[in-house]
Amino acid sequence: MAQVGKGRNGSAISIDKAGTVAAFARSDTAFTRAFSETGLGQGLFGYGKAGADALADRFYAATETALKARPYQYPFDDLTRAVMVRRRG
Repeated sequence: MAQVGKGRNGSAISIDKAGTVAAFARSDTAFTRAFSETGLGQGLFGYGKAGADALADRFYAATETALKARPYQYPFDDLTRAVMVRRRG
């Protein structure tokens, strides 16, 4: 089984089911978006000049790009913090 590294809960992330790192990144980003978009949309993205939908699309595209580059890391927390800091700055 091809493994990319340690996952979120200390378990190894397998890209075998997804087929490629890109497919894994797309799938994991879709999963993350499903549970986080409403809260982030109301709490962060709704205050942006570009509009909540556009900002959410940019945020999750950045998440997917980061996962493609480093599939063994979980970029969601870092990207969420970056959005918060930028919003306050």
